[in-house]
Amino acid sequence: CPEKRPDYKRDERIGWTRDTVLKHLTEHPTAENAAWLLSALGEAFEALQTDDLVTPQELEAPTPELIESLTTQGKEERKIHQQHAKNHAVKQVQVDAAWAELVGSHLYKSKRALTLASLLETRLAFRKAGLTEASGEQLAHALVTGGEDFRKAVGRVVRQLKAVRVGINMMDVSICGALAPYSPLLGGKLVSMLLASPELRAAYAQRYGGMASVIASGMKGEPVRRKPELVLLGTTGLFAGGSSQYNRVKIPASILGGTGEVRYIKLERETEYATFHISQATMEEMKFFMEQTSDGSSVNGIFGEGVNPKMRKISESFKAIGFPPDKLLKAGTPRAVYMIPLAHNYREYLQGRAEQPEYILSAEDPTEATEAIAEFWRKRWLAGRIHQPGVLDAVSRHTRTYPMLHGAAVRLPELESEADEQLLLDLYSETPLDLEE
Repeated sequence: CPEKRPDYKRDERIGWTRDTVLKHLTEHPTAENAAWLLSALGEAFEALQTDDLVTPQELEAPTPELIESLTTQGKEERKIHQQHAKNHAVKQVQVDAAWAELVGSHLYKSKRALTLASLLETRLAFRKAGLTEASGEQLAHALVTGGEDFRKAVGRVVRQLKAVRVGINMMDVSICGALAPYSPLLGGKLVSMLLASPELRAAYAQRYGGMASVIASGMKGEPVRRKPELVLLGTTGLFAGGSSQYNRVKIPASILGGTGEVRYIKLERETEYATFHISQATMEEMKFFMEQTSDGSSVNGIFGEGVNPKMRKISESFKAIGFPPDKLLKAGTPRAVYMIPLAHNYREYLQGRAEQPEYILSAEDPTEATEAIAEFWRKRWLAGRIHQPGVLDAVSRHTRTYPMLHGAAVRLPELESEADEQLLLDLYSETPLDLEE
């Protein structure tokens, strides 16, 4: 439910919630918006292999009975998948990119049947409400007379739009900060700013460009390649009120000859949900426990089973022993939630209304853009920081000479012999040291 989801405010801003979309449609019941809804629904059908589930006639003229039958079939196929999920061949099909084989697997047949049932229910609701073509009048009439069925249908379209774009056009930043000794110099702010560099977007596009989406390809039965245009970043701070690292972080586009600015936007909502307070040993015990239950675990690390397998595995284990997951998954330390738009039209792009992103920071040479961001950081943050009392002293306390006192050093085990000490000294110096010196 919305009040429990830390990403709800983010989705509101993007336009990925039913209420925000319905509000927009009610205020603007235009032919363009009607075309957007119908086009999004059509694209969802095209992304799905359906010929082994329904006939062309059933696809065009769905009935409640057909929808119920597909739902039942989807649930039954899921049960069969769970019985064989531990089979190595299930994952190997994905590794081998055998899409024609994957699309017929029990997991993907289940996903296709359930998705098709949802899409047909949406098509049926649109037609009952009178929305059959790109007409502002039809949309306005459907919003007034369609009732809850039409509103639910709009919500399903929105979820489909989000599912297509959330995994390729936006990215969550898990770890962001500066290693010692750069923290006192506000190096964390530099790292935060560099995340918005065109060079990072270029690296992201190079890394994922041309790659087939496992889930989308498994649903269609052929390789599906989406353009990896990164338009939005998301992250969380360590504490509730805000993050000293992200506070006031802004990058004016004027440094690259553009307009506007990239900035970290703190959302109104905070999140307490996390897994860092649950140890790896506890996770292993959970896995062992679920494997001993009669039905086994429904989380097997297979693409297509669901989002965030770690959270789902923990939640499933807690439920099985009668503990409330919602309470135990709260770390007890609320954290601020941030979003970082990289494009002026990030909302329209993520909603499927715009074909190309209009980037705030744009440059022909991405590496020059990175240099410009670093130079802006030096003038905006570093120049004043180094004159504050104690800052340079804090940096100088980190040494690489023996005995190493450096905040980024890896702590090695206690030494047990002179030979171990000699090896350690050799590691700390460019030339071997004599212990008697």
